[in-house]
Amino acid sequence: MKKVFVVALALVAAVAFAEETAAKKKSAVEVLTDADFATKVGKGVWMVKMYAPWCGHCQALAPTWEKLAAESAGRFHVAEIDCPANPKACESVTGYPTLRLYVEDEEPSEYEGERTVEAFLDFVEQSVDLDAAAA
Repeated sequence: MKKVFVVALALVAAVAFAEETAAKKKSAVEVLTDADFATKVGKGVWMVKMYAPWCGHCQALAPTWEKLAAESAGRFHVAEIDCPANPKACESVTGYPTLRLYVEDEEPSEYEGERTVEAFLDFVEQSVDLDAAAA
């Protein structure tokens, strides 16, 4: 009986992992790491969510962030970075989520407005001439 329980538990874990992996593959949000952060945000226009997986506000923002990524495709990058897993890129982050706009090699702009797709799009469009900037 114990063996059956262990096998069933392993199957449930495998299915959950497969579903999570499939969901991440479908995501339009780009995932950044310490290894590629500076290189990527140094070119083009990037709206970046700096988050912690355990943060409730970050989890609540995730569906909106996905919509933003889908609506901005080809105009600018929408990305996220797991700060506890990537502390180097997040060393200046003091709270989660931290939302920043990176444009080429300029200082990033911190976003502190309403957390809607429309507000995010307005912020980027008011901050950057997207026609002149390369995504």
